[in-house]
Amino acid sequence: MCRTSIPSAALLGLSFTACGDEAIVGTWGAVQVNDVGYPIVQMDDDRHTTAQIELVIEDDLTGALITRQVTEFAGGEELYELSFDARISARGDGTYALEVQQPAGYDSGYDTGYYGDYAGDDVDFRGFAVPGDTVKVALDCVLADSELTCTTDDEDKDKYRFKKR
Repeated sequence: MCRTSIPSAALLGLSFTACGDEAIVGTWGAVQVNDVGYPIVQMDDDRHTTAQIELVIEDDLTGALITRQVTEFAGGEELYELSFDARISARGDGTYALEVQQPAGYDSGYDTGYYGDYAGDDVDFRGFAVPGDTVKVALDCVLADSELTCTTDDEDKDKYRFKKR
C-alpha cells in the first residue's frame, strides 16, 4: 500500500499522483510488432493506407488497446477501428502485467484473426480481432527508457514495442 503526504497546496485544488505508476500512464503507440515496424504505411496510385496500434493507460491503470486502419482515397476515407479493454498491474521495478480483453459477443465482422489488407498481404493484429467469445490476451511488460516492451504470455511470444506519444 502506498502512503503519500499531501501538502497544503492540495487544498487549493491541485492534484497529485502517487505510488510511482505515473510513468506508465498515457498514450503509447506501437513502433514494432515482432519484426514489423509500425505504423504500417501502404501507398498505391489511388489510395494511402495506415495501420497502427495504440495503448491508452489511464490513471487507474485501466484503458484500451486500439487497432486502427485508415485508408484515404479520392473522394473520402475509410476507418476501421477496434478497441479492447486493457488492465495493467504494476509488479515493481518497471515491470507490469497487461491483460487485454474483448467483450463477450464481440464481432469484428472478420472471419479470421486478421485485420486489413495491403497489396494482398494480410496485416496480423495477433489475435486481437477474433470474433465470438470473450478473448483475453496476457502480456508481460517492461518499461525502460521511455519504451514499453510487452510480450504475450503464450507459445507464440509475440513482442510489442511501444513509445509514449
